[in-house]
Amino acid sequence: MSSRVLPRLYLLTDRQQTLHRPLPSVITEAVDAGVRMVQVREKDLRTRELTSLCQQLCPLIKHHQGTILVNDRIDLVLALGADGVHLRTDSLPVSVARRLLGTRYLIGVSTHSVEEARVAEAEGADFIVLGPIFDTPSKRAYGPPLGIQVLQ
Repeated sequence: MSSRVLPRLYLLTDRQQTLHRPLPSVITEAVDAGVRMVQVREKDLRTRELTSLCQQLCPLIKHHQGTILVNDRIDLVLALGADGVHLRTDSLPVSVARRLLGTRYLIGVSTHSVEEARVAEAEGADFIVLGPIFDTPSKRAYGPPLGIQVLQ
């Protein structure tokens, strides 16, 4: 696991939510405003398109001493010099990702229960994202909202 201090806030990309503005422009504004960690989460892109996007975003984010994570693509993390990967719940086990990436790279994991979070931590995740905390239409398949009390 990394000993790196993580920022309290990080941005997940979604080109569909930029009001038709180019994603690199939106990311530039975000890092100019203080965002220091960006997760490239463009699930619909083909490998070459995602590679091209990451090639544009990596220098923008690193210029601001930021951290860039690629959603679920260890190959792109290694090929493009990103700082780490964010794994889905149904992705590679953290232990496998850690074996491939070593301790130099960050590994984040999406979890949907306290138990999943504990497993991710035990396997070597640097951080977890836990949810849904509130009712979210796109996350109903994961069960009822966990509620804010789960964070205490």
